Amino acid sequence: MEYSTKKKKGAASEWAEYTGPLEVDAKTVVSIRAVDSAGNVSEVVEVTRKTLR
Repeated sequence: MEYSTKKKKGAASEWAEYTGPLEVDAKTVVSIRAVDSAGNVSEVVEVTRKTLR
């Protein structure tokens, strides 16, 4: 699993391997994708703190 973060109206970070909980504020969008050992990549899902309740 990989994630990328971005602040609203800002540039997205590079994709990073998910290794544990993330601390984000209400202005951060987290993009998540799955990558398998063959290199297949899932669709990207974006979440915010509001959608995680």
